Amino acid sequence: MRLELVKNRHTTLIIYLPTYLPTCLPACLPACLPVCLPACPPACLPACLPACLPDYLTTYLPTYLPTYLLTYLPTYLPTYLPTYSALWEKGREREGEKRREGERERREREREVEERERERERERERREREEREREERERGEEGERGRKREKRERQERGEERERERERESRERERAERERELERRAREREREREERGREEKRTRREREERERERERERGERETERAERERRERERERESQRSLVAQSGDGDIDDVTDNLGMGILTMSQTDPTDPPQQFIDCLMKPSHGTSCAVLVDSRITHVLHPTSDLLQVANIGKKALANNVDPDETPHDALFA
Repeated sequence: MRLELVKNRHTTLIIYLPTYLPTCLPACLPACLPVCLPACPPACLPACLPACLPDYLTTYLPTYLPTYLLTYLPTYLPTYLPTYSALWEKGREREGEKRREGERERREREREVEERERERERERERREREEREREERERGEEGERGRKREKRERQERGEERERERERESRERERAERERELERRAREREREREERGREEKRTRREREERERERERERGERETERAERERRERERERESQRSLVAQSGDGDIDDVTDNLGMGILTMSQTDPTDPPQQFIDCLMKPSHGTSCAVLVDSRITHVLHPTSDLLQVANIGKKALANNVDPDETPHDALFA
């Protein structure tokens, strides 16, 4: 209770004192301002207050403010506190009355809303009842027609079920045909793939056989070339042996690089083209050129396209001029 009193007193000082202080100040102002305000009528207060306010602020306020705070405030505050408390209680009562009035209005509105809701519910039930009565009345009036309609509807439903069964049967047949077509298409596709794989295998085997034949042909060509090379080698060996029998010469470089035939011209009979030279030119295995030897020395390299008489003249000229084989240009040997 004491705490509540202190709380109410503080609430009074904080809330109601600033509100009602202008009302109680005129009662204590004459005591605080005995010179300025009593001599100034209320009508003249706005005019004379600025004149005496500086004097009040500098002289009377410092003098009388401590007296007011220490004497008049403790004296008159207990007198006004009950009044402020009563006013505060009245304010609380008015606030409570307002709340109760608002609560009553809210409950009244809720009752009105509930009443309207109940009215709508009663209206809805009435409409439903009227609808049921109307339907019963119509069923009573249309009983026979309803039975006929139900019979007709049953017949229509039976016919519809029959049509549905027929449609399902057709759908099943169509699905079966489609599955059969798909199965045949898959079989054809498998057969086509099988034929493609068979063709690929056949083509691969044929290519393998072709490569094998090509390899065998290459081997035969290699063997034939090897035989020809060995044949030419034997021919060159034979020619080298012939050169070795007739004397020294530098025919090896020519025969090794060009595969030439060898023609030896005797210095004793240089006038006629020897038959050996003609045989040399006519042999295809001797290559594209023939070498002219004079006393086992190479003097000229002659091509098969040369005229035989020109060849004979070259040989006779070489013998007549007594050509030194060491002075013969080697480039002429490979022309």
